Amino acid sequence: MRRAALLITVFSIISSSLFSIGTGFYIPDRTNYEAKEGTVYSESEGNAASNLYPVGTILEIKDKSGNSASVYVNDNVEMPPDRRILLNRKAASEIGLLDKGYDDYSVSVVLLGNVEDSKDGGWVKYLVAIEETNEQAFLTYDKLQKNGMKASAAITSGGIEIYARYIPQYQSAQVKKSLSALGYPDAVQMDEENPYL
Repeated sequence: MRRAALLITVFSIISSSLFSIGTGFYIPDRTNYEAKEGTVYSESEGNAASNLYPVGTILEIKDKSGNSASVYVNDNVEMPPDRRILLNRKAASEIGLLDKGYDDYSVSVVLLGNVEDSKDGGWVKYLVAIEETNEQAFLTYDKLQKNGMKASAAITSGGIEIYARYIPQYQSAQVKKSLSALGYPDAVQMDEENPYL
């Protein structure tokens, strides 16, 4: 019954693509703090804690000026009643939240996580394109970022490789569909390092 109520809540949230949610940031009070997902708190990626979204969810958070950050929900913590999302320092700094401490932000769900599947499933990345010019590479990179994917680029002798990275294994099929819809049906799936080790 509890799970059904959670699913109804989550689906009603997804049905509206953008809405305002009380958002703050958190810094654990001890070193080697372990998140609900089983990973150690890190500043190298944009992560978040939430008591509304399940672990494994990817969200796009936007301020009123249009600045945005993509975050991966890897923790659930107790928080004040007016807040539903707490960002780590990296994500909070991307949207100017460190100076404010708290504000309402527009939130959209990029990929909805599943608590039961989010741990120990492995990670993948996709080689999306090999571009010849910096301009083409930037356009592809920007397109991925704007669609909530963690893009990266690598210069090789064959051109500029553009990747969509840090995708939990259980979300790979959904990401592959998204890449096809964006015009990259031939993206190649590869194994990815665990970003939390």
